[in-house]
Amino acid sequence: MSGDGIDGVDRDTPGGRPPRAVEVAQRMRIAANDDAPGEDGSPAYAELHCLSDFSFLRGAASAEELFLRAQRCGYEALAITDECSLAGIVRAFEASRECGLKLIVGSEFTLVDGLRFVALVETLAGYTQLCELIT
Repeated sequence: MSGDGIDGVDRDTPGGRPPRAVEVAQRMRIAANDDAPGEDGSPAYAELHCLSDFSFLRGAASAEELFLRAQRCGYEALAITDECSLAGIVRAFEASRECGLKLIVGSEFTLVDGLRFVALVETLAGYTQLCELIT
């Protein structure tokens, strides 16, 4: 018997609700299932944080190598998120076209306190905002 209260909190689980990681995983699974499944019936997959050799001392592979590997792994898309830079995006775009994979444009940022985050672009306006943020 579920102990859902009026506030939607499950009273039968420790802490009153499932762990945050479970909630996030459930949302990701739902979002992934919105896309067409892969050839083997698995949900579509996209790597959303990938550094190329344009991220000095951190990324080792070229965009061409990254997209070829992503294609071999069966990915649908690959996000190139070099550190505070879009310098490798043209090469990534060319590599994505050659492999037939979707390129997701983005960049990784490091805050003063060391916290890192990745910004991904969905639209042309988002690309403009990302360029402004980098400069």
